[in-house]
Amino acid sequence: GARALGIVAETGTIQAEKSADLAIWEIESLAELVYRIGFNPLFARVFKGERIDR
Repeated sequence: GARALGIVAETGTIQAEKSADLAIWEIESLAELVYRIGFNPLFARVFKGERIDR
């Protein structure tokens, strides 16, 4: 995505000095996100490089 948009210098990988938007899930497999309705395994969110509470 970042390369196609021409913003690979600012984002696109998890590195110091780069902006990051990501979610950290506390799960053992991706299937948990689909099959456990009502379950919210979100551990942390990072928006523009800063952690935000849920």
